[in-house]
Amino acid sequence: MKIVSKNWILSNLNSSLKASTSVSSTVKSIIEDIKKNGDRAVLKYVKKFENPKATIKNIKLSKQVLKSAYNSISKQDKEALKLAYRRIHYYHTKQKKTSYSYKDQLDTKFYIQWNPIDNVGLYIPGGMASYPSTVLMTTIPAK
Repeated sequence: MKIVSKNWILSNLNSSLKASTSVSSTVKSIIEDIKKNGDRAVLKYVKKFENPKATIKNIKLSKQVLKSAYNSISKQDKEALKLAYRRIHYYHTKQKKTSYSYKDQLDTKFYIQWNPIDNVGLYIPGGMASYPSTVLMTTIPAK
């Protein structure tokens, strides 16, 4: 067991918070760029983070390509994906929160308000680490 001091904890916590703030500002600027510039910005970030040779043609899939990919999946794999979908969906329905209010002993009223958001941005890695489970576990709760 490692024994750590209060200063060590605070120092490491501050480092984590600084890194988190930096990541948040980077993500915010990417989101704003995509909102403003659409597919052109998406392509820019795909080139930057994943595939420098990307083009709009090779990152945007047609319905025909999607249908062909779906048809290439075995019946057994489709059933496994459908089962995974149902299980993940059920799990996340249990996480939904409801809004409520209450009064405390001093007659102060408190509100807890849960509001769904209209849109989310999702990143599903490709390349060597592309897993169907990542797609399911990222997209199902976002729905």
